[in-house]
Amino acid sequence: MKSLFVEIEINRVNCLGRFNPHRLKLFGLLLFTIISPSLHAQNTEPPLDCFLRKDSVQNFLVVELPDTILVSNIEVNIGSSTDTDDLVGYTFVYDQSNGLPNGYSYLRTGTMLILGVGLLETSSIVYSRVRLQYSNSTWSNWLQFISN
Repeated sequence: MKSLFVEIEINRVNCLGRFNPHRLKLFGLLLFTIISPSLHAQNTEPPLDCFLRKDSVQNFLVVELPDTILVSNIEVNIGSSTDTDDLVGYTFVYDQSNGLPNGYSYLRTGTMLILGVGLLETSSIVYSRVRLQYSNSTWSNWLQFISN
């Protein structure tokens, strides 16, 4: 029994004798490189739903978010044609309701945003699009819709 113990002890010492701190650093760097991107997963989901409510006093854009975690900005473009912002072009800061332009407002209830965008000077069809910016500076795809 004693010889088996001595043999195990010798093997343990031999393993430690071959220990190379440079290999450990290289292994750690390799492991960090592989795991690091997954630690900073990028959420780039666009809004789930949007609609524009127009009336004679103010227009509201209602936006349903996929999640409120990590959202930093909400960009809104409303135009008289596709991909334009000639009527409204504004980026709302998430959960900031002060310092907005005159006629604009911000209200959040859970994952629903109600964004006041002033009075639109048109009664014709408008093209709207909304996208989200996340705290890691990535933008979602645009959610686009048409209103009249």
